[in-house]
Amino acid sequence: MKLKHMVERGLLASASILLSIFIALSPVKAQTQPPPSNSVSAVAWSPDSSKLAVALFDYTIQIWDVETKQVFTTLKGHTKWISSVGWSPDGNKLVSGSDDNAVRIWDAQNGQLLNTLEGHNETVFAVAWSPDGKKIASMGSEATRLRIWDADTGKFLAAYDVGNTTQLVWSPDGHQLAVPYSYSDIVGVLSTTTFEMLALLGIDHDSLGMAVVAWSADSNRLISGSRDGVVRIWDVASGKSIATFRGSDVKPQEREDRTARSVAFSADGLKALSANADGTIRTWDIATGKTLATIQQPTLGTIFAASWSVYGNRLVLGGTGDGKAQSVTNSSLQIIVPFPSLEDLQATVKQCAATAVKSNLATLLDGKQLQQFVTAVKALTSDQIPPACAADLIAVAEALQAKP
Repeated sequence: MKLKHMVERGLLASASILLSIFIALSPVKAQTQPPPSNSVSAVAWSPDSSKLAVALFDYTIQIWDVETKQVFTTLKGHTKWISSVGWSPDGNKLVSGSDDNAVRIWDAQNGQLLNTLEGHNETVFAVAWSPDGKKIASMGSEATRLRIWDADTGKFLAAYDVGNTTQLVWSPDGHQLAVPYSYSDIVGVLSTTTFEMLALLGIDHDSLGMAVVAWSADSNRLISGSRDGVVRIWDVASGKSIATFRGSDVKPQEREDRTARSVAFSADGLKALSANADGTIRTWDIATGKTLATIQQPTLGTIFAASWSVYGNRLVLGGTGDGKAQSVTNSSLQIIVPFPSLEDLQATVKQCAATAVKSNLATLLDGKQLQQFVTAVKALTSDQIPPACAADLIAVAEALQAKP
């Protein structure tokens, strides 16, 4: 029976009771055969996009320098597979969650284990650092799933029963926390003050379960990707779906191969982006619903983890390593610029460059002077352009230059 209808008929009295149904009906899917040890289980860009945290199935986390494509430190301490990694806002620390029931905090520069947060008694499926750097949220598979910690001291602050979810995403303004429900078609939106449920998005939609979500820069919209490859855009205030896209053309019976691994908005918020487990990568115009581009990236085997860069121009993919990848940092990891275009360069400049330098950068792009554009971006300070934006702009411009 559809959960909304159950509420309307009085069988469920409130959202809190509805969430207790999720707990009973949402078992964690067992991993029957572990992937190869060099396979990637989780990946995350640092806030300035200069580094990648890459969790492997050998229970380690590698910190990669994106420019040199070299590992400069390896974090060791977990004793089972690592499900989630997240950076502190200043990029100096990393938090990780694992099947060993622990949340660990690391120095991302030297690899030192700073703290182990204990309290979950089952797998920790998701971890996330708050935008202000003060709190860490973790999601376990036990009855009291969501736990909040003091990021500096590691002190346990509170626990909340919000249902079975495998991702936690703070809104950019820090006021909301999005939780996609793994075995239902719903995205929950929590207040980060009271951790009460503000909205349940997707009650009227059917899917095989939500997989990933991401916020728009203004914290007003969410993009979700499901286990059946469906991508939706949500207006959070109204709770309505305002656009729906198909992220993969894999046949319905092959559910795992079409799971959305990462979704994002473009820098200007006008496009939707998705990357799926079968290697399908797509972008759409949100207003018109038109598919703008599709590429297939089959070289990494099954994609277990993916992450779009902050401004949505680059994508890191982590897989099983059973394919022959090109331009990779190892056999299981690949960084690509899926859809390089002058239009995206211009849109990204408008979104992130300081007013004083926008005109010069726009003029170089209008003249298609890509090498001069790269040189100009490299010369800018962090006050003139955020490092994460500069890195994306340089990568896209270089990808365009490399086109035949």
